[in-house]
Amino acid sequence: DKLGKEESETLIDLYKATSRLTKLNQNLLLLVKIDNNIINEQEDVDVSGVLVERLSYFQELIQNRNLSLITTLSPLVINTNRYLLEILLNNLLSNAIRHNYENGHIEISLTTECMIFRNTGAPQSLNSDKIFDRFFKDSHSEGTGLGLAILKQICNRQQFGFKYTHTDGYHSFEISFILPTDEHIIAN
Repeated sequence: DKLGKEESETLIDLYKATSRLTKLNQNLLLLVKIDNNIINEQEDVDVSGVLVERLSYFQELIQNRNLSLITTLSPLVINTNRYLLEILLNNLLSNAIRHNYENGHIEISLTTECMIFRNTGAPQSLNSDKIFDRFFKDSHSEGTGLGLAILKQICNRQQFGFKYTHTDGYHSFEISFILPTDEHIIAN
C-alpha cells in the first residue's frame, strides 16, 4: 500500500496548503485580539534581553542563508506587553531573513529611543503606502501578507512610532519608543 509519486506530491501540497491556512487563521485571530485590546497586560520588559532571545531562536535560519548579522544593542527596559513585543520582533527578524538574499546583511540597533532593523534585499523600495495594509504582499512573497499589518497594530496599540525607508540598497524598519510623555521608558 505504498503511495505513488503523484499521490505523495498531492499530500505534500495539501500539507503545505493546510499549514498556510493555519498560519493565516492564527494571524487573523491575533489581529482581532490586538484590535479589541484583548492582549493588554503591561509589564516592565527588557527589550535588549528579549531581542537577544529572539536572535538566538532565528540563529540557524540566519546561518543557513549565510547572512551577516551586526547588532548594536543598548540596555532598554520599557513598560509594554512582552508577548506583543516578541511577535513584533519575530515579524521583523523573519522578514529581514526571508526577504534577504544569500550572503546578505542584517543590521539591528537598539537605543533608548528606537530600534532599527536594516537588511539587504530587493533592490527596489517597497510600496510604503501599502506595506502595512492587511493582505498586501509583493508578487514574490510566500507569506500571508499580515506580518507588517500585525506590526502596525502592535505599534499603534503600544503607542510606538514606526516607519519604513529604503536607502543605499537597505530596507529599514524603525520602531520609535519615544512618546510625548515618555512614560513607558523605565531605565537605560
